[in-house]
Amino acid sequence: MSRIISADDAFCQIQQAQAVLSLWLETMTNKDRDIPDRIGAVLTLLDGVPEAVDTMIGEIMVLNVARGEL
Repeated sequence: MSRIISADDAFCQIQQAQAVLSLWLETMTNKDRDIPDRIGAVLTLLDGVPEAVDTMIGEIMVLNVARGEL
């Protein structure tokens, strides 16, 4: 099930996901085998995404101001 969220909410949720994954990664032990690698892979995929979303939000705001919409 998917839902449409705002860019601001997406920014926050990505940061929250990164925080949760980082916490999980820190609590892994040697018994967890390849799970730390999997978590690290997801963190790598998310790297830079919040900043990209934040930049996109700023660019949209600039365009809206230029159009007189804000």
